[in-house]
Amino acid sequence: MTTKRAASPTNDSEPVLKKQSREPSPSPHRQQTGSAVQSAKDQQKADALKRLRNDVALFRKEIRSSTIYKDDQYQYRHVTLPRQIAAHLPHGGLKTLLRENDYRRLGVGISGGWEHYMIYQPEPNILLLRRRHETARKMDEEYKVYLQQKKDQEAAAAKTSQNTQSERTKRSIRTATDGGD
Repeated sequence: MTTKRAASPTNDSEPVLKKQSREPSPSPHRQQTGSAVQSAKDQQKADALKRLRNDVALFRKEIRSSTIYKDDQYQYRHVTLPRQIAAHLPHGGLKTLLRENDYRRLGVGISGGWEHYMIYQPEPNILLLRRRHETARKMDEEYKVYLQQKKDQEAAAAKTSQNTQSERTKRSIRTATDGGD
């Protein structure tokens, strides 16, 4: 910051020290341009997301998953994406590994715990996935618990429905009997 002497409004003979900034004040034109650029980028992202959702809806049935194969530490599988969906892979192409939410957004619907660990360079539309055996066991146990809870909830709902139907039948019989007297 620099100081600049300015004349006092009351007395021109007495100098007054006034602080002046060297930073240019932001111009409204520059702010509008930045907003327009940001808005255009947001629109491009929205359009790309819309295209992705459309392509996933159209080509999801063409996604192919291999059977699971394993070694001492890991279970492996590969998922082949159709070219239309693979076009939405990150532009890093051969350098970007996907997180679970990324490949799920591309329409890959497999059990949890898989990590994209390597890119097959000749065909980047093939996702190479793996998970540790411990993770697989944990996921299997959680799935069994989930299925049991679902079965219990359905049984409870059926019993409640049956009891409700039974009560309605009893009421209608009472009403019919009371009305006949």
